[in-house]
Amino acid sequence: MDIITLQCSSLVKTQGSLSFEEIGEVVELYENQIFEDGLYKNGPTIVELPLNQLQAEKQEVVVYLPVNSQVQDGDKYTWVDHLSFKEVLRKRVPFFNDVSIVLERLNEYMKENELKHSNKLLLAFINVYGEYWVGILIPVDGGLDV
Repeated sequence: MDIITLQCSSLVKTQGSLSFEEIGEVVELYENQIFEDGLYKNGPTIVELPLNQLQAEKQEVVVYLPVNSQVQDGDKYTWVDHLSFKEVLRKRVPFFNDVSIVLERLNEYMKENELKHSNKLLLAFINVYGEYWVGILIPVDGGLDV
């Protein structure tokens, strides 16, 4: 695990209520979505959800899709020019790993190093030769630089 700066540009943002199990299905749906008129996805899908509500049946999630060209806001999507976090604790694992074990280790690291989180969990999904890896990211409190 390490602490990184996270910067993303040219994002389409959508949000909704999903169970933790449904997140993988939604990410795969977006990964396989065919865009039109020269628009294409050009980076990892990022899902943001409240860190303290992982055990809830449904969570309010925000999905960020990096795309190559700006889109007009619509009923289901809004445009985000830039998203940035100064400090994010990160661990990358295969998606089917037990995320709760990794989160426990990340929380222990934060306690040991007296770091506070901003109650956000970001999951960055990367398809590597047909297998999804996920960057588990916890923004450090005070590290938001939007």
